[in-house]
Amino acid sequence: MEATIDARQLALETTGSFPARRDVEVTHGYGKEKYTEKVSTELIGVPGLMTCDWFNPEGSN
Repeated sequence: MEATIDARQLALETTGSFPARRDVEVTHGYGKEKYTEKVSTELIGVPGLMTCDWFNPEGSN
């Protein structure tokens, strides 16, 4: 997908990108097999990303 490649490149080049991080603990399994996993998600807003074919300045199609 061309948009993800473009977004990553813009995020590296742009100083105005704004990161957000979300940490969640997810439980898997039951009983003796139960374990908890910590999942971290990092989102970076990238201004100027216009390579998405489903997005336009007026909003999504």
